[in-house]
Amino acid sequence: MALFRVRVAIGNLTQPDRRRELELLVDTRSLFTWVSAPLLEEIGIVPAETSEFQTITGTLIQRRLGYAQVVWNGRTGPIYVVFAEPGDVNVLGVTALENLRVSADPVRQVLVPTVALAV
Repeated sequence: MALFRVRVAIGNLTQPDRRRELELLVDTRSLFTWVSAPLLEEIGIVPAETSEFQTITGTLIQRRLGYAQVVWNGRTGPIYVVFAEPGDVNVLGVTALENLRVSADPVRQVLVPTVALAV
């Protein structure tokens, strides 16, 4: 899997004018999006719960989770966001990609808009 970066905006769900643009590493192996805790706190995102995560080395860690909005290229979606601590990598996870209705093209290193499937 090729990793690449994209510019997105992360915002407060209840105050959409409070958001920050940043560059995140696209990681389709990460379920959630991870963003620096100070940045999330700066835009008014508050933790809703704490969850356990397993690192690539097998270590279990605890991190806070909150609700945010992700914006890319005119597309917007609600996401769970992890309050990343020093040493954590800031990533755009697969649920954000799904909520934005995009897929990751690792060859061209871009996000590709997709059409959601109906049942």
